[in-house]
Amino acid sequence: MSKRNRSSISSRTYTELNPEVLEGHVCGSKEFKVEISAIFLQDVPASMEMINRALTSIDHKTIAQQAHKLISSLGIMGMEDMQRQMLELENLVLTEASHILIEQKVHGINAKMHLCV
Repeated sequence: MSKRNRSSISSRTYTELNPEVLEGHVCGSKEFKVEISAIFLQDVPASMEMINRALTSIDHKTIAQQAHKLISSLGIMGMEDMQRQMLELENLVLTEASHILIEQKVHGINAKMHLCV
């Protein structure tokens, strides 16, 4: 990969998977990459469903817990933008922001996540 290509990849804000980050975590093991990817594709939709149910029932504690869980999962996959969005959601809940702000953030994450997973 040319130096120019490397710098353009590293300067992107990832909403989708950054394969270079994932490769760094799996140390070249294709089996581990497949395993991590399968877990990610199973866990992220389940966690998002829990966040959406918690949003409906105004269960901010569950929203914060699931957001926190997803922060590391998104980081492992190199999804920096989604990781930042989830961190912002967690911070909104922890700082006791209004439910309307939390709801808006969740809806924004849902729209982006739908394109990713």
